[in-house]
Amino acid sequence: MGYRQALRTRGKRPPYDPNDLLPLTDAVIYDHLKGHQTVGLYPLLPTEETWFLAIDFDKADWHQDALAYLNTCRKWGVPAALERSRSGNGAHVWTFFEVPVSARLARRLGTRILTEASHNMGRPRLESYDRFFPNQDTMPAGGFGNLIALPLQGAVVTAGNTLFIQDDGTPWPDQWAYLRALPRMAASQLTDLVADMPTEWDALGLVNPSHTASSGRPVVLDAGAIPTELPLMVTSRVQIPTANLPKSLLYELVRIAAFPNPEFYRRQRLHFSTWNTPRVLSLADDLGESLALPRSLLDDAVRVLTQHSIRPIVHDQTVHGRPISAHFTAQLQPEQQLAVQALVPHESGVLDAATGFGKTLVAAYLIAQRQVNTLVLVPNLPLLDQWREHLAWALAFDQSDAIGQWSGRKKKATGIVDIATLQTLSRAGGVNLLDHYGFLIVDECHHVASPSFESILRNSLSRYRLGLSATPLRRDGHHPIIFMHLGPIRFTYDTKTAVHHSPYEHRVQPRMTPFNLEDDGKSLPIQDIYRRLSSDPARNQLIADDVKRAVAEGRYPLVLTQRTRHRDYLAELLRNDGIDVIILTSQANAAQREQLQAQLSSPLPAGGRVIVATGRLAGEGFDLPRLDTLFLAAPVSWRSVLQQYVGRLHRLHPDKQAVIVYDYVDSGVPQLARMYQHRGTSYRSFGYHIEEP
Repeated sequence: MGYRQALRTRGKRPPYDPNDLLPLTDAVIYDHLKGHQTVGLYPLLPTEETWFLAIDFDKADWHQDALAYLNTCRKWGVPAALERSRSGNGAHVWTFFEVPVSARLARRLGTRILTEASHNMGRPRLESYDRFFPNQDTMPAGGFGNLIALPLQGAVVTAGNTLFIQDDGTPWPDQWAYLRALPRMAASQLTDLVADMPTEWDALGLVNPSHTASSGRPVVLDAGAIPTELPLMVTSRVQIPTANLPKSLLYELVRIAAFPNPEFYRRQRLHFSTWNTPRVLSLADDLGESLALPRSLLDDAVRVLTQHSIRPIVHDQTVHGRPISAHFTAQLQPEQQLAVQALVPHESGVLDAATGFGKTLVAAYLIAQRQVNTLVLVPNLPLLDQWREHLAWALAFDQSDAIGQWSGRKKKATGIVDIATLQTLSRAGGVNLLDHYGFLIVDECHHVASPSFESILRNSLSRYRLGLSATPLRRDGHHPIIFMHLGPIRFTYDTKTAVHHSPYEHRVQPRMTPFNLEDDGKSLPIQDIYRRLSSDPARNQLIADDVKRAVAEGRYPLVLTQRTRHRDYLAELLRNDGIDVIILTSQANAAQREQLQAQLSSPLPAGGRVIVATGRLAGEGFDLPRLDTLFLAAPVSWRSVLQQYVGRLHRLHPDKQAVIVYDYVDSGVPQLARMYQHRGTSYRSFGYHIEEP
């Protein structure tokens, strides 16, 4: 069922004048009670206050979850009423206030009750929870907030729906007598309850999104029998039998596999609706008789059990792999030796190292150290080709053709050392390949936080796990997923350290562009701004002139933008100046990729050469050590993206003298100017010197 505002003139669009809105009259209420129409309310007042707080449960366990919430209300002395929803397959729990109260405080109270109810149920969250009413702390611009349908709608009360019900699901015999007897909550009680809530107590009592966090609300175990020892089955995940565990201990175990969802808080901060955006993300799975946690949370689970005097008995059912004979034939640099020393003692972990560090070489050493068959996962085919080349150079095997491949149409695994793409492995049947390897290496491991790739690690039985990345922290905040599966960061070699030890100078040359917009672009969506920026003739000519000058000085530039049309336009400008231009495209097949690699590796022509690409294509898997100049033709602000871009210039090459980034500053557009300020902070953190414009 859809709802629309009650307006004097139907079809009028927002913003509305107060005179456009129809009042709530006795006649309207009568029609609702008789079932002639359905009325809903926007609980958020213009003062950002509310007369009530309601919570919606609408999935399979709605009755059980609603009762858990209702019982927690009773425990805290919060008056609450349970209403079966219009469909009959859900419920609302209502709390009414004596006077309008702050929506922010009311919602914090609801969060506390919801958290406590989840705790009491031994779960990370109540799965049927849908949303609060109001669903925002503040009034969204030009809107009213979210709407809730009123109870006692006459057309469905005959089916027992939209009625206030007792715990067993039967309606109260006299709805009006029940409501008259229901107390309203005093504003002072609300304030006291919220004030008593620790400031760090968010959903699930989480303080730190890291899986290693041990802070949070102390858990007191339920009274009753507690086992003195507990078997833990370690397979692709850690499985903990739950039959004899108190719910409070189960909750604590679940909590180590959960973290706050940054998207929820971003939407809340921007006054967007948080409907269908979970407050908490959890990787714990209830398997009925056991609880499954990601593999690298084993130590955390052992810690929790030990704190409560329960002796864990660990049964290792991981795949140790079959022995191989691999010999490391290369030479590690001192910093790579430090990384190896940090990684070898642990069965899992992440190597966080800047582009050019030689993460592949470290992984090759570990393959020779572990001496078990190995599966390497990569996100794309160019990286797969690089791994084949580097491993063939760094490792010697007693067997011939020891390095296999599992990707696209070429699925020829050797069972010794194989390289597979994440996309191919995530498809039907590919996961079976995971059952046989003792060592799993995930390159560019920040990808495994996505749902389709995370399922691969949920099924990997490999005893040893290694993640490699130059940018393990994700913009969406989901990086705890990486560490829960692959282990914590064991060694870090950041971009600033790489720049400090580099033989080259690293500098940024800001270039002020003439680009501007009417009204400073305040009324335009950011994508419209990007589109206009990429088609601005004066700005594009400035970039082309700078590139031409750099080529004339003997530099080897990489021009990065975000749009293929912008890429092609810049390439055409440069070709018109007689420069050899290579465009990177995602449409190349295997033969074309080989041809492109040969072209990139060939000597520079007399007139110089320029690589033009979108940022995505010149990211992971793009390796050209001779590059020494980056033209940032389109603005970015996220640190990890910029780190990946400048990393293309950090590989050593004998013909390289200096690393220079040309950054185009669109100071005439405030949004773009702020993005440059963010980039400036990132450049300085990388160890770059920013020159005067």
